[in-house]
Amino acid sequence: MGDSKYFNKGKAHEIKAMLAAAQTSKKREKKTVAVLKRIIANVTMGNDMSILYPQVLQTLEVQSLEIKKMVLLFVVVYAKKNSELTEQVISLLHQVF
Repeated sequence: MGDSKYFNKGKAHEIKAMLAAAQTSKKREKKTVAVLKRIIANVTMGNDMSILYPQVLQTLEVQSLEIKKMVLLFVVVYAKKNSELTEQVISLLHQVF
């Protein structure tokens, strides 16, 4: 089955709630990865997930290279739409990496 389960169209507010729940979970890293995969899958399918920009950036607190890569991909896609946050993201990424 693999990662195909993530390619279900999701609504941004539902995914936002899933991401918030993952951040408070005992299995934070594993659940955050699963939600980020769902977000990236929705972005790939052409669904607008830009509303999740602040929440996705907050996941950088988790020390996982897999999470950092997915966040960077998300930022690259939506940096133009959120230009005022882009400079903050760049400085944050310099601190993280």
